[in-house]
Amino acid sequence: MTISAALLERAGIHVSPEEFEHLVIAAVEQVAPERVSDPGRDLTRDQRAALIRGGIDPLTAPVAATGPNGPATRGATLYAAILTTSLSVAEVARRLGVDESRVRQRIHARTLYAIKPGATWRVARFQFADDHLVPGIDRVLPRLSPGLSAVTVVAWFQRPSPNLVDGNGVAHSPLDWLTAGDPIAPVAAAAEDLGRDG
Repeated sequence: MTISAALLERAGIHVSPEEFEHLVIAAVEQVAPERVSDPGRDLTRDQRAALIRGGIDPLTAPVAATGPNGPATRGATLYAAILTTSLSVAEVARRLGVDESRVRQRIHARTLYAIKPGATWRVARFQFADDHLVPGIDRVLPRLSPGLSAVTVVAWFQRPSPNLVDGNGVAHSPLDWLTAGDPIAPVAAAAEDLGRDG
């Protein structure tokens, strides 16, 4: 199947097929593990015997789950989805009604979440509600550890958190919590915890 501009547009992805291919390749390069030819052969006889006693023979066990359902494939797919649905600096500037230089300043100040898979910044779409930023997200983003992967950051914002429970006992995701206008402080604290744990 060939990826066409029409197919990408139908999926809500506003990049050219060439740019889409570039972003997917960048995602695979970012997430794919280093290839290991045969790690079991690098073990000493005693190390291999200890593993066999534990129920694993490193010479016959799979090196990594890299097939369609493996973690490397899932990670690359999620990262590619983040990149291909992200916005350019120019698109963000238009949405926010500011100059592109202001967008880059906010990226460097970490009040906008962006990824740089090559020479240009891509701003992750999750932080926007229609044509504006999710309320308070600019106060939460700087609390996240800069070493966290894009997949971790996006998943954290979208997953219900035990730290964000409403009066009915329902856990909300950080994005839903902020979008509803609930207090920012518990989201910011949870973001700092993620940085410590991550």
